[in-house]
Amino acid sequence: MVQAREHFQLACDNDALPFRADSRINAAIQAENKRNGAGALLLLDAPAALGRIGETGICGQETFYEHVHFDFAGRYRLGRAWAEQIEHCFPPSTNEWISQAVCEQHLGLSEWNRVQVIHFMAERMQVPPLSSQPNNPARKEALETRISQLSSRMTADGARGMSNVFVNLLDQRPDDYFLRQNFAVFLELTGYPVAAAVEWERFRDLLPQDSLGFYQVGRLLIVQQRYAEAEGALRTSLAIRSSRTEAWIELGNAMALQKQYPEAVADYSTALSRDPQNAQTYLRMGKALAHLDRHREAIENYRRAIELNPTDGIAHFELGSELLATNDEELAGRQFGEAARLLPTYVPARFNHGTWLMKQKRWAEARTEFEAVMNLEPGNTRARQNLAWLKGKTQQPP
Repeated sequence: MVQAREHFQLACDNDALPFRADSRINAAIQAENKRNGAGALLLLDAPAALGRIGETGICGQETFYEHVHFDFAGRYRLGRAWAEQIEHCFPPSTNEWISQAVCEQHLGLSEWNRVQVIHFMAERMQVPPLSSQPNNPARKEALETRISQLSSRMTADGARGMSNVFVNLLDQRPDDYFLRQNFAVFLELTGYPVAAAVEWERFRDLLPQDSLGFYQVGRLLIVQQRYAEAEGALRTSLAIRSSRTEAWIELGNAMALQKQYPEAVADYSTALSRDPQNAQTYLRMGKALAHLDRHREAIENYRRAIELNPTDGIAHFELGSELLATNDEELAGRQFGEAARLLPTYVPARFNHGTWLMKQKRWAEARTEFEAVMNLEPGNTRARQNLAWLKGKTQQPP
């Protein structure tokens, strides 16, 4: 175990992504403590404190999701270790430390909030550098199992009960911005975006220097179709923190929904300069460019979106529409077909694919597409007319 610990430390010290304090940083902290005299600073040896939990003395899956991010139990143990380290600075007490479960209840850590965090971690494991690690499939499967277990407890009755817990906690601690943040997340996840926006507004008022509150308010104002107000909130968020990529994306959405497409293109361009691997931003950029009749550029963006996410049926459909605008019917039909395969309940994709198949005189396949459209949308007059015409082209079943 001693050799394992040494190698783990060497890996940390030589990490190409230096997100954690290495041995040199920790040595500098220790040296500062000695320079000021023993006891001048209160230091916690977190690796030693957390390592005592496991049999090996080395932190592992009982503490981290992978090797960087603490899970819920790891965070509690780290907080508890810090509290015990400074306990002597306060008057003696006979009270026992609250348990992890009670602590999490006070924080408003509901099943919905937990699932969001775990889902976020599962997504991170699908991209480098985590995706290339040999044990990544097993870690991802473990996270998906946890999500499934938590989801089974996410009932309507449970949501109502947890909402009451949040309200009672906020009655006691109305200025607890962290609790309001958790409540806002919970409300949105349980289907109440307007109420979530109200909680984010309260968070924003408590922390007006933080861009997060303005960003979240702006994002949820878009959901409410209050686009001009959303634009104002998002611009304030970016004035505070111009590096918030997701705020540039949402600002682009707000501008596009106000039909201010040149401004939307500029905002999406800024977002892509910061995150050039975001397939959804290329998709949105393509739509804005299409509205400006910049079809070739739109096609390039849709193709980039598909390259990054080949299973996005909407990107295939939009690419097909743009190819039609440039009279490339052959490639357009293929894209409509792929969109119909990926999104079998998406009526526009099935209809456009059927129309293309008709032009190719592939009558039976076209009929299948229009029958699917009628099943999904019985009142679709054009699909009914096409089917009536196709009856003369295909053999009717007995």
